Amino acid sequence: MTPSKPSPSSTGADWQIGLPGTIAWVVCLLAATALVLWQFGGVTQDGIQIQVLNPDLATIWPVMIVALLIVDIVITVAVWLSRRWTPVLAGINVLTTIVGAILIVALLMRDVLLAPDLPQQLAGILDGNTDWRVPTEPLAVIIIFIAVWNSIDCIRKARRSVSIRAVDPHLLRQSSSPNTTLEYDDVDSPA
Repeated sequence: MTPSKPSPSSTGADWQIGLPGTIAWVVCLLAATALVLWQFGGVTQDGIQIQVLNPDLATIWPVMIVALLIVDIVITVAVWLSRRWTPVLAGINVLTTIVGAILIVALLMRDVLLAPDLPQQLAGILDGNTDWRVPTEPLAVIIIFIAVWNSIDCIRKARRSVSIRAVDPHLLRQSSSPNTTLEYDDVDSPA
């Protein structure tokens, strides 16, 4: 038998996060943070820019939303530095995801998250009818779905990384640098 390397799907390498994915996600989270800060600060050019988030929301809520985004950035970098999802990182991620979803959905359902004149702003730009409202229930369902999906995914990746190491700790040999990917020791392929 000739030695071969296991495929990433057969060894559970989907729980490992690489540098390009980390950079892309951190850039997205930074952009989302900047967008949230700009929206809660109030847009400056009416007719050109749309005020989606309510700038009159009590200060604690935007601060909490931004803090949760920053925690997500820290978690992403920590996963990359540890080269895998750990149970602790997955637990923190699930906790922040649940808190974030509850916060956003609660504000959305109380009709305080979005700017009260959003339909009028959109109608002014699109020259349309202002006799409508933002459908908060479908938005809440989408937010809950994303939160559940994210939580299940990181738990699955953490469990997979733990079980792979428990089954054969010598299967995975990590390099000493966090910016490299995992290397697989040669193993015999099944006959």
